[in-house]
Amino acid sequence: ATGAMVWESDERESDEVGYLAVDPDRARLYVVGTWPRGTGEALAVTALRTTTGETLWRRRLTPGSDPYGNPVEATPDGKNLIVLGYVSESRTMVTSLRSRDGKFQWRNRLRLDWSGDVEADGRKVYVSGGGWKTRYYESYRTVAYDSIDGRQAWARTWDGGHDGNPGDYEDDEEWATASVL
Repeated sequence: ATGAMVWESDERESDEVGYLAVDPDRARLYVVGTWPRGTGEALAVTALRTTTGETLWRRRLTPGSDPYGNPVEATPDGKNLIVLGYVSESRTMVTSLRSRDGKFQWRNRLRLDWSGDVEADGRKVYVSGGGWKTRYYESYRTVAYDSIDGRQAWARTWDGGHDGNPGDYEDDEEWATASVL
């Protein structure tokens, strides 16, 4: 291990590159960012071969005027890739793609003003983020989805008790709406 550059990838179409993930067998590197689309941008993923930097596939995920690259996670078995992307005010998308070719598996929309992180444990996909619940305090949300079909398993929202409720809100389920492809 010399630290010498092995390869370099130049994403000429990219407007902004934000996050990276490597699949468990270390064969593919996933790059998430925004790409120009008409007069706006689109959140997109590019899969590269880790040994050469060759582009394997590219998938545009969300059209819109204001998308940003967000966290990406390969599932432990390496079969799927989970991408979390903020699209516009109070609209975040979590998307599952098949790792080998980028084919959509499922997608869900969430009411999040900002997205935090995404993790996958092989059975569930966990998404965190938050937004303004009241005029002065932010609320934080975590949603769990079934890894296979994207159906919501549970959702929890909390704000540290600033509204007199020290735990979850009564409206946990309304913050995450599933739309399985």
